[in-house]
Amino acid sequence: MRGEWPWAALAAIFGVLAIANSYGRRAWGVSLSFLVLLALSGVATLWNSWAAFGSVLSGLIAWDTELFARRLEPFLDPPNAIVWAHLKRLGAIALLSGALGTVALSFTVSLGFGWILLIAFGFLLAFSLLLRQGLS
Repeated sequence: MRGEWPWAALAAIFGVLAIANSYGRRAWGVSLSFLVLLALSGVATLWNSWAAFGSVLSGLIAWDTELFARRLEPFLDPPNAIVWAHLKRLGAIALLSGALGTVALSFTVSLGFGWILLIAFGFLLAFSLLLRQGLS
């Protein structure tokens, strides 16, 4: 194994800790985990894009669970069905993001600046149309 994988594993561990902390009354633990994940993603880009990818994905999962937990705070006893539905959706999105990120990091494509700008404009247009129609 190369030396970068412990950093990616550390990022994943802090992501899991953030998820575990988010469903208690320890919101500070999630914030701390998120800050560590941001720092790890910055450090990981120096060594390996895979480690950076793992820490960014873990950070986004931690951020989502923290936000969800804060939205559930006013409820004394939120129904388990709501929590599990959110975790199932989050898991599906994380798996899809992981698969797409793996595909993106596996291929090398050389494009000129004009093509990149055209593709970015196309994504921006598609995203604005999606927002205009609604996400439902």
